[in-house]
Amino acid sequence: MELPESEYAALSDLYFATDGVRWQWQTPYVLNGYPWTFESPVNPCTDFWQGVTCTTNSGKYHVTELSLDSLRLRGPLPGSICNLTEIQNLNLEDNSVDGTIPACIGTLTFLTEIYLTGNKLEGSIPESFRQLSQLEMLYLDSNSLNGTMDVLCEMKSLQEISLYKNRISGTIPDCIGALNLLTNLYLDYNPMNGTIPPSLGNLTQLAQLNLETLHLTGTIPPTLGNLTNLIYLFLSSNNLTGTLPDTLGNLLNLNQISLESNRISGTIPTSFGQLRRLEDISIGDCFLTGSIPSAIFDMRIMLYLELGINHLTGSISDTVGNMNLLVEISLENNKLTGPFSSSPIPCLI
Repeated sequence: MELPESEYAALSDLYFATDGVRWQWQTPYVLNGYPWTFESPVNPCTDFWQGVTCTTNSGKYHVTELSLDSLRLRGPLPGSICNLTEIQNLNLEDNSVDGTIPACIGTLTFLTEIYLTGNKLEGSIPESFRQLSQLEMLYLDSNSLNGTMDVLCEMKSLQEISLYKNRISGTIPDCIGALNLLTNLYLDYNPMNGTIPPSLGNLTQLAQLNLETLHLTGTIPPTLGNLTNLIYLFLSSNNLTGTLPDTLGNLLNLNQISLESNRISGTIPTSFGQLRRLEDISIGDCFLTGSIPSAIFDMRIMLYLELGINHLTGSISDTVGNMNLLVEISLENNKLTGPFSSSPIPCLI
């Protein structure tokens, strides 16, 4: 059996378009696969080419996975890469691939995973991606992509979206809340704006939500309290206002919450005392008032408690000395008083 000529040509074009002679192959070859060669009749599928996985269909081999991460690819993706019509996993992470994402990738409807993190890609996410109805993993972070993320709304199979550290603009579309299989959503460090859509509260499978440094305004929607599988919630360095929703106390699986450097006011809800799995609370540099709920000082697995630069008052519970795993506590620039127990408090600021 042979690989179709069109698929062989796609591999050849990719190799020569991205300076294949300088790719840094992983060793040992016997485990990772052998360097590509075009000097004699070859079959990438039977010759154990590195990064190439094939299956058979209708008496022919077809490339179903291309995994060339961290091999020092340089240059643009050739349009002929779309001749890999049965590919399911495309992984070119951590290279120097530049230019735009070929629009024809949207025709590769068997794709379930795309990993293009850590390259030099520009342009927008192709509109043709709407056709990728089976795509589950989309990692495009750490590039220079622009445009909006609206095209993702029609990709109903998505489970993980990572767009952080790009130039994506516009707002977080309300329709993202309809992607009910999402478990991870990373949009941080983009020049986006607008508010947090209340519809994100429909993403009940979500485990990680990172919306840091997006110039977001408005309030934190109480609907985020519906995300009971959430482990990490990061909303820091925005322009969020209003108060902390009491419903955040429903997030019983939460491990880290980071809301610092916003304009959030009001008190810390007593419901936060229910979050017994929290290891990191960071709500510094806001406008919080009132006292710190005493239950927070009873969280024995807490590692980092950062509430500095607020307007908090009242006393610090002496049970803080029983937080034996505490690595750092930051309460500076408040109006707190009260005794500490004789137990040592690590890194008290």
